[in-house]
This record gives sequence, C-alpha cells and structure tokens, in this order.
Amino acid sequence: AVFSLETIERYLTGLRQVVEQFTLSDQPTLSDLIAVGALQQANNDEDDPAPTIDEALQQAIAATRAARAKEGEHLAAEIEGILSRISSLTAQVEERLPEVQRELRVRMQEKIASLAVEVDPARMEMEIALVVERYDVQEEIARLQGHINRARSLLASSDPVGKELDFLSQEMLREVNTLGSKSRDLAINGHVIDMKLAVNAFKEQVQNVE
Repeated sequence: AVFSLETIERYLTGLRQVVEQFTLSDQPTLSDLIAVGALQQANNDEDDPAPTIDEALQQAIAATRAARAKEGEHLAAEIEGILSRISSLTAQVEERLPEVQRELRVRMQEKIASLAVEVDPARMEMEIALVVERYDVQEEIARLQGHINRARSLLASSDPVGKELDFLSQEMLREVNTLGSKSRDLAINGHVIDMKLAVNAFKEQVQNVE
C-alpha cells in the first residue's frame, strides 16, 4: 500500500495541537493515526484529505472535551460527598455541645463542693463559665462550616479554583485540630478522628482540580 506522507503529517500536526491544547501527557502514536484514518492509500492525487482531517480533528477535540467534562463531574461529585460527610460530622459535634457543657458544669460544681469551703455563688458561677468557655468550640464549628460552604461555591464555579480549594483544606484541618485539642468528650473525639480522615480525603481529591 502507498500512503500519503503529506496527509499523515497533517494528521500528526492536528493531533499534536489537541495534545497541547488539552495539556495531555501522551504524544500521538501509530494507533492514534490509524484510529482517525490518517493511513489512507494514496489512490488518487486529486483526493483532498482536508475535510476528513478536519472532521477527525473536530471529533477528537469533542471526544476529549466530553471525557474531561465527565471526569470533572465525577470528581465534583466525589468532593461534594466528602464535604457532606464533614458537614454531617460537624453537625453531630454541635449537637453534642450542650450536653458536654452541662456535664462540665456538673463536674465543676461537684469538685468545688468537695473542697468543703464556702464559695461565693457568683464567684463560683464565673469560674465555671470561664472553664466552659475555654473548652467551647462554637467558633471552630462556625469557621469550619464556612469553609465547607465556600468550597461548595468554588466547585460550582467555572474559574480555576484548585489552589483555593487546597488552601481551604488546610484551614479545615486547622479548625478540626483545634476542635480536637479543646475537646474532653469521648464522643466528640471520635467525630474529630472521622473529620480528620474526611478532610484529608478532601485535600487529596482537590489536587486533581485545576
């Protein structure tokens, strides 16, 4: 068989443009040329391969765009699932807080009572309030939920958001670590461990976002 080198060169040039435009890692191969019909027999010098080349390139570009769009949708769904997990765990921690604070107050009152000394009720209440405030994590929860909302907003954007999502993953982990360091409750500590795992999964996934 006789092949048109000029036709093959035009196909190669077009395929290389696709690789460059979509920042693909692979270069065109012989299999790619066969797939798009570049290796045609030069049966007639008057045959014009341009329409076939243009059509093949448009199909290649359309297929690449469709594949990347599908991959992007799948990645966004994965990340949204992780964010939902973090949000759910955050809500469980917040739901547990009133009981944790009540138990902390009771322990403080019992400890003060065990001292068998007279304590001014107002002073005692102030001391208890200070201890409760020291272990309060409402601010961390609010900031964490804010980061989650921001991440969801970025996922809906068509702009490049990979760097900001990566930054948010670091901020989320910082809030979770602070929350864990303040907690003295076993149930909350269990949630914190799960939250760390979820945030790390989020950080890993956003590395694939442009």
